[in-house]
Amino acid sequence: MERMVAEIRLAAKQTASEPVKPKDLTENEAQQMVTDIKAAPESEDSETSKELTEQEVHRMIVEMRQAAEKADSEEAAEREMQRMVDEMKWATEEQVEEEAEERAYLERKRRQRRRKIERSQRRSKSPSRSRSRSKSHSGRKSRNRSHSRR
Repeated sequence: MERMVAEIRLAAKQTASEPVKPKDLTENEAQQMVTDIKAAPESEDSETSKELTEQEVHRMIVEMRQAAEKADSEEAAEREMQRMVDEMKWATEEQVEEEAEERAYLERKRRQRRRKIERSQRRSKSPSRSRSRSKSHSGRKSRNRSHSRR
């Protein structure tokens, strides 16, 4: 019986010192340990040793639950950290996409300005042609008006 208690104490110490997955010790397994201890051959002072072992087993079960909760909280913290890392990655990806869109927009604007400047320079290079066109065009208008009056 004392050997079993020693094993349980050792298991409790290991559980408390090491991160344990919650599924390492189920409620049924803990209950089975309690049943095994109760079924063990009793010593001379059976009533007090039985109570002590029940108290010890109860304390160990509590310690194991706490260890499992600690593991749960560590997993939750790890998931939270992973979520934050993922959010940072997504934010970075979005920022890269936005910067690429902005560069493309600025490039389109630069091309438009360049085309506009080139067009205006072409017009300014041949002013005689554009003036002559406008003169002849205005002349035609005046002739058309005179014809329509007759």
